[in-house]
Amino acid sequence: MKKIVLTLSSLLLSASAFATSDSTSAQQCDAQKNWAHAEYTFTEKHGEKQSQKHLGLWRKPNVVAHEYPANNITQMWEHVHERVKATRFFDSHARAIEYQPGEAIHGRVDNDWEYRNQLIKDAFISQLTKVSSRGEGCAREDRYHLEKDNETIDLVWMPAQDLLVSFSVKRGDKEIRWQQDSIDHDQQAIKAFFAKRSEFQTTDFADIGDDHTDPFLTNMVHQGFIEAGASGFYDANGNAIGEHHH
Repeated sequence: MKKIVLTLSSLLLSASAFATSDSTSAQQCDAQKNWAHAEYTFTEKHGEKQSQKHLGLWRKPNVVAHEYPANNITQMWEHVHERVKATRFFDSHARAIEYQPGEAIHGRVDNDWEYRNQLIKDAFISQLTKVSSRGEGCAREDRYHLEKDNETIDLVWMPAQDLLVSFSVKRGDKEIRWQQDSIDHDQQAIKAFFAKRSEFQTTDFADIGDDHTDPFLTNMVHQGFIEAGASGFYDANGNAIGEHHH
């Protein structure tokens, strides 16, 4: 009887150890998902022509930022009670333009948190065919593929971290590609990134038209960095920031 009791006790201890291990692993993945900094290169090819842009994706719980180093601009979104609050930082000027949660920007409410947080939506991934996986745990990478209407799509995705590894769309001699260059989960560095921008002088978007004495605002409006449009935010070439993701 003692042997049976000991065996049952051992089984219970083993089950408890596995449960604890699974719980720890899930917590680790959640921490990496919520605290992340990934650097990406966006490449656009058309025949022999090619252009590149770089994007830094910064995450902390309920906050995500897209940093555009070439323009010294950072776009941040906060998830507030199922709504999204947008703020745009002009890093070289230590200034920011702020929108209120759910505020319509020229008739359009930017409320797509998943799109901003992940660069690609779960609904889009569900349309692709999963072809392979590699790695395990938080670092597992799933590879997807789709060929449709003369278009080829390839995606490598980290499901435990909701992070894009690579993504390409090819149609004829045209191709766009996102490639992750680096990733880290240094919470202190991420906190410092957001803390620095929290000290910027902020102007509410609704108040911009009331102030004609601020040289910075006047200059930004004149250059087209603050303008009506799909997102309200534009890069140095006049392209709407954040509108080229799937």
